[in-house]
Parts: sequence; structure tokens; C-alpha cells
Amino acid sequence: MLRMMENFIGRAPRMQAVDTRARVTGADRLRVRIVELAVEKGNDFVRGLLRRLVVEAEEAARRRISTWNDGVYRSTIFIDTIGREPALVRGVLTATKRGDSIIMDFEGSSPENDSPYNCYPHIAAAHAAIYIYAYPFADLPVSNGTLAAFEWRVPEGCLFNAGADAAISNSPTVNSLVMSLTPQVFARMMFDSPDRIQIGAPNSNNGSAIIFAGLNQYGIPVAELEATTLNTEGQGARTDMDGVHAYGFPWCHAGRSPDGEDTETEYQFLRLFFNLREDSGGFGKFQGGAGTETALVPYHVPYFFWQGLGKSSAISCSAGLFGGYPSSACPGIWVRNTNLFEKMNRGDADLPANAVQLATARTIRGDYVFENINRPTRVGMNGDVVVQFAAGGGGYGDVLLRDPAAVMADVRAGLISRWTAENVYAVRFDAETLRLDEEATQRARDEERRRRLARGKTWDAFHAEWSALRPDADALKHFGSWPDGIRETPLVRI
Repeated sequence: MLRMMENFIGRAPRMQAVDTRARVTGADRLRVRIVELAVEKGNDFVRGLLRRLVVEAEEAARRRISTWNDGVYRSTIFIDTIGREPALVRGVLTATKRGDSIIMDFEGSSPENDSPYNCYPHIAAAHAAIYIYAYPFADLPVSNGTLAAFEWRVPEGCLFNAGADAAISNSPTVNSLVMSLTPQVFARMMFDSPDRIQIGAPNSNNGSAIIFAGLNQYGIPVAELEATTLNTEGQGARTDMDGVHAYGFPWCHAGRSPDGEDTETEYQFLRLFFNLREDSGGFGKFQGGAGTETALVPYHVPYFFWQGLGKSSAISCSAGLFGGYPSSACPGIWVRNTNLFEKMNRGDADLPANAVQLATARTIRGDYVFENINRPTRVGMNGDVVVQFAAGGGGYGDVLLRDPAAVMADVRAGLISRWTAENVYAVRFDAETLRLDEEATQRARDEERRRRLARGKTWDAFHAEWSALRPDADALKHFGSWPDGIRETPLVRI
């Protein structure tokens, strides 16, 4: 069974085997202790104890919810990809909190589509629970009892409640919407409660991966998912601190990336670079954690087959919170027919250290392709450069409230660019020494606040202008009617 799991799952097989052995051992130890307790206390006692754990979890969850403000809290998030096709898809969540219960209503979300980017209501609820258990209920038991306080309303025919014949294999991808919507509504609900410290902007939810196959450098056939960027996404900023850089995998907060050198040893590529990605965390008073970027190069083999998996090539679904910026988008970059190995053999010192240098300086000769992060299967030749991104987490609060010294520390660390420091955070500094000019910074921020007031509009004026805008027709193929998101054409499957 263990060998079968290694072969089927394959994300770093040795790590998978060690992790599974540890989990099985832990589960067996738990079984032994429960049996011992049943022998000592009796089966009725054990059953009652387990039932009591569920009851206590529900009671604790309801007590906590009752301390939050009653009200109606809404959020809307978009993704821009259905498979390899650019498409605007909307997720809407309205949370109605009364007393010790919450109604989670997804009315207004885009309709079911003819791709596998759909799901069923229990899947949407499970993705909301990923946030709920980790943040507002972080100290409560992970139990179905804690979810008894929630009622789920998911309209039939929307992409979160697709028909029985719908394909749903990419439901985790589309549920990036749920994982970004849930922190938004809970943050507003909890803001002035004793649990405010538990608020966090959405985590990245924008990771991507390369799926590849072929003979590795040892002549062994492999088919694998290269998961370093998928498991090094940025955490959303908090009410009192920045998010964690490359914190992990939002679908599994305890998940970790495979070791970079380990994957180079086992698989048929080397990494031109693998580092924290500049300007990837959402900007704000507290900044979202940075994601990563890596460039894979087929090596010691003439070619391999690969495809890209991801989303948010143009629009990030990791929104900011209370004035914070969203995280970065994740485009696809592929450089073919390169002279990379010639340069490496000569010892050239101008190899790019990050994706921006690769795309702008172009010190590597080749054909540069900029495309959707979701890419169809193609052949990567020896020396090609395939860039893969992880996004950062959402930002928290007004950028003009961020400590200028923290901004300069981020510039020195390569977490943000000089342009961002000057134009987003309105920080002034010496270009050569990077020494902060506090007085000039204060003047620049005061001026930016005056410009904000000058740009301000009444709600009626803003709404009239905003409501007149409409995306291109191609972007609305899977959206539904504009702006209501109601299905306009029947969906027929054969």
C-alpha cells in the first residue's frame, strides 16, 4: 500500500513515504490508547466522551460567534481563468450573522460552466472551513460540531452547486474564490470583537505548478508535479503584523515545499533561480507575505514534456483588507531556443537572478513567450527556461500608515522595488545609500492625502461612472449576464 501511494501521489516520493509512516504510526498509537480507555472505562464511556467533544465544540463556537456584531457582510472576488481560457468568474458571499449563528449565502456567484471548474456545496463549505478552523476558531476543536452554527445557502445552477452531471475535478481551483471571500466577511464581522487579533487578509490562494513527464537524468520514467511554488505561497497580512513569506500551501496550512536540491537530484531539470518574489505581497500598513518564483531548465536530457497549472494571470483573487492592496498576479513565462548553457559554460556573470531581470534585461538569447499561467502540454527542450510563480498574501490597511523604516527594510531585502516604495508607499530616500528621508517622506504622504481628497467622488457619481463600464464580451463567456451573473444560454452535456 505504501509503495502504491508513493507511485500514485509522487510529490517527492521519499518525503511522501516518511510522512505517511509517521501519520500511520500516530493513528495507530491513537487507536491503541482508545482501546485501552475502552477496556478501563467501558464502551459507553468512550462513545459518550466522543459525543461530548462534538457538543462542546458546537457550544464553544456559538459562544464565540455571539460576541461578534450582528449584521450582513458581503464580499465579491474574481478569478480570470477557466482552464487555459481567460475568463472572468465571480464569487459572491453574503454572511448574515444573528445571535450565535451565521448564514453563508453564495447568491450572485457565476453560473455553472462546461469545464471542470465547478463544485458542490459541501466542497465550498469545506474550503470555507480551511479559514474558519485556522483563524477565528484556531483554538477550538477541529470538529463538525464547530460548523453546526452555520447554514449554507448555495443556489442551484451556480458554479458552487453544479448539476449532478457536471465535471468538478478542478473544484479546488475555483474554490480559491471561497478561500478569499471567507476572510473578507469574517474580518468585518469580527473587527471590533475580542477576536480581532485573529483577523487576517486572504492568503495567496494563487499558487501554480509545473506538471512534467519523461525520462529523468538516470533514464528512469517519471511523471510528477513540481510543487515548490504551489507550497510557498504568501500569507495574508494581519491586524498587527506582516504576513509570513513563502508560508506554505493555503489548502493545508501545515504543508511544506519539497526541498529544491532534492527535486534537482531526482528530476531532469536544474533551477536557474528560486527566491522570494519582489512586489508579490499585497501592500498596506501591514504587508502580505511574499510568494516565490522559480525557473526550471531541462538538463541532462534532450527534452521533457510539461504543462502549467495555475490561475490569476492578470487578476489576483487574493484581495487586500481594509484598504490593503491585493497580491500579485501570476503570468506565464517560457524562453525557448536559448543560449543558457553556452553562457554558463563560459562563466558569464550576467545570468538573471529573478523573473523581472529575465524578462526585461534578456541577457539570455532566445524566444520569449508571455502567456497564461495555465499552459497546455508541450515539449521543453534542453536549455529552455520555464518560469513558475507563487503569489503573495493580501495586504492590510492604508499604505500611507506603514512605517517608512519598514518600507526601506523591505527595499533592502528585495521584497519590494524602489518604484513601489516611492509611488505606492510615498517614501523618499537617497538613491545610492537607501537612507530614509523622514521629512521628505512626511511631505510626500501629506501631498498624497491631498490628492486623494481631490480625486474623491460622491457615491452617486462613482456609481454612475462605474456602472457604465463593461468587460469585453470574450471575458464574460462564463460569467453569466452582466452585471447580474445569471445564466443566459442553456448548458447541454452529452
